[in-house]
Amino acid sequence: MWNYQEITDRMKKLITPLILLLLLLLNACTEENEDYFASQDFTYYPIELGKYNQYDVTEINIDAPSEVYDTSQYQLKELIGGTYIDNVGRKAYMFVRYKRPHDSAVWSLSDVWSVQINNHRLFLTEENIEYVKIYFPADLQKSWDGNAYNTLDPMEYEVTGVDEVLQVNGHMFDSVLTVTQKADSSLIHKDYRIEQFARDTGLIYKEITTINSQEIEPGVPLEERITTGSIFRQTFVKRGKDDDYEF
Repeated sequence: MWNYQEITDRMKKLITPLILLLLLLLNACTEENEDYFASQDFTYYPIELGKYNQYDVTEINIDAPSEVYDTSQYQLKELIGGTYIDNVGRKAYMFVRYKRPHDSAVWSLSDVWSVQINNHRLFLTEENIEYVKIYFPADLQKSWDGNAYNTLDPMEYEVTGVDEVLQVNGHMFDSVLTVTQKADSSLIHKDYRIEQFARDTGLIYKEITTINSQEIEPGVPLEERITTGSIFRQTFVKRGKDDDYEF
């Protein structure tokens, strides 16, 4: 007859493999679920050859001591171009950008950046600087370092809105993701950066506002007493598909 110690030892030998198996199954299920929900959220930034979005852009630069108050407005077209393999072996897409001053002008090539979805992340390389724009799945309050793959100082991006209804430039979107990249402010400065993405469309709004003031006036908003700063706004106009694109 087995004594108590022998029974305990045999139970341990049986239970330990079962626990390991359950942990492995749980981990596999968790990874499978994460992959599923991540792939569903890829629709916030559909990548398809020839697909393009068009935007209205406003840029404002202010340097009050030098009496500089410059405002420029133009149209921007961002198109998904051909594919290539980047320097670390990942498949990437050319992100081709065109500009024109107004509707009746001809588009002119501005930049060729790159975009890819890899390892649950949306990477966008702008001017040879790679940013992590979205980390899928896009859960509310999820955060990550948008500068994790470049040499800039860390910047915490956070999902501050998921599947929200939003109207942009007369267009109604019923599933919008908001990523707040920075939201610092005081009586004398403001650094506010957000990007918003709609399912099946991609980027629909982008804002970068960095302004400073050397004066404090009670009741007067910072935006009305700017000493130096810049404001950039990119607003969705329309989307389309160009099967005969050239650049």
